Amino acid sequence: RRRGGGGGVETAADFARTAPRAGYLHKLGTNVRQYKRRFFVLRPSTHLYYFLGPNDAEPRGCIELDGGGVSAVRELETMPDGRFRFEISLGGDGGEGDAGGMDASFASANDDGGGGRDGGGPRRIVLEARSAECGREWIDSLRSESLPYVRAELESSRSEADELRARCAALEARVEEMRLVERDRDGAV
Repeated sequence: RRRGGGGGVETAADFARTAPRAGYLHKLGTNVRQYKRRFFVLRPSTHLYYFLGPNDAEPRGCIELDGGGVSAVRELETMPDGRFRFEISLGGDGGEGDAGGMDASFASANDDGGGGRDGGGPRRIVLEARSAECGREWIDSLRSESLPYVRAELESSRSEADELRARCAALEARVEEMRLVERDRDGAV
């Protein structure tokens, strides 16, 4: 990936500048079940990329947020030291590893494994934030940046706008009715 102006390679930090959320989380690996520190970058309505660090140009993996990728994001636990764990459940054909529009080499660059499966259920990606506040901010961002959520919010906004237009039309009709009544009174006097 190339930077627009400088001509150099775009790093995760460059990528993160326009992202709604970016920062370090720990990701639980599949093959080696331990938490690994990764730099995550959330792209609106599309993907959650993760890198070894902010100076990397190639992501280590990607989680698709649309197209049947994420089925749920939920809190797991707060550790005694304050660390906060949450999980992303992947369902359908989407999920992890497809870099969606990035170079094919990015799609296969997944060092951590895809999370886990419990009893053959949906794949899970377990993440850990430094605090409950930080973890809940990530959860809120993941939920609000997923395309189905954005579509639902848009539909809700459209419905609200339709209701406001109807109320406005009713109020305008009422004002016009009052003007006619006022004119009739003025003419009667």
